[in-house]
Amino acid sequence: MLLRASAFIWLLVLCLPVASHAAEEPVDPDLSTEGMRSAGPFHVRPFLLLKQFGYDDNIRFETPERVGDTVATLTPGLEGVLLVGHRGGVFISQEFDRVSFAEHTSLNHWNAASRARGILLTKPAVFSLETRYRTLRERPNLEIDHRVRQQQHAIIAAIRTVKGRRLGAEMFVRRERFDFASDTAESERIGRLLARDEHTFSLLGSIQLLPKTILTLQGIAERADFKDGRELRDTRAGSILLGVRFDPSALLQGDFQVGFMSLTATGRPDGGFRGWIGEGKLSTRLGRSGRLEGGLRRDLIFSTVEENLYYVSTGWS
Repeated sequence: MLLRASAFIWLLVLCLPVASHAAEEPVDPDLSTEGMRSAGPFHVRPFLLLKQFGYDDNIRFETPERVGDTVATLTPGLEGVLLVGHRGGVFISQEFDRVSFAEHTSLNHWNAASRARGILLTKPAVFSLETRYRTLRERPNLEIDHRVRQQQHAIIAAIRTVKGRRLGAEMFVRRERFDFASDTAESERIGRLLARDEHTFSLLGSIQLLPKTILTLQGIAERADFKDGRELRDTRAGSILLGVRFDPSALLQGDFQVGFMSLTATGRPDGGFRGWIGEGKLSTRLGRSGRLEGGLRRDLIFSTVEENLYYVSTGWS
């Protein structure tokens, strides 16, 4: 599925005339070539990140005593852009995470993520088709101690109005599949409970209240169809979110959304949810090269307890 979607994106873009130079301020951030080097018709940027380095004082939840270790995540990767003049282009990225434990080396593992997005620019709107693939060996949620191998495949089709207008609109349709490896009895149980297909439709309207402040209203319809229907975990959900965005050029930059969500479990009469959800982040510049950022999120997470379909997750950073 990933390869078919990627091939479609490349075919879409290669049919367009190719330009030799990028615009200084691209309409879409994925078309930016800042900091990249030219390689024929491509612009590329290799990178190496230290995503995580620190001490985890409880790496194994199932033991009575705490077991701690030093953990580091080193990520090599590559980003590339192929421009097609004023018509758009293709953005691709590939990265690998090497997660290493100082003492408990049996927990060492690789994660990987790839992304390809084809972008078509017109005068009133930006169209895009995107495919994502991710494989990782992490806990799917805090109820699971086992680091189960997960695979996530997503295809996203989107359209939005060009930035700079007082009134704007964004719409996307997303299909994502979650699969889990089954090398032990416990991981087989987790895979049975969480393997699913998710479908999302989102429509967002925006109005520019101030030069650097935008008010948004978003409606989201979602459905999750689990592969094992005997678990009675299929859900349908709808959300309405009111938000505010601070323009990236402002001293304070942020994006906040809060609203009401209604979820129905089709196979469980008493398995629904009605309540508030939301997320937000706020950052500011520190001098010429620093940035301070904070975030918060309240959302529903699918549970791995058979009698409990979901739990509410709240976190901040």
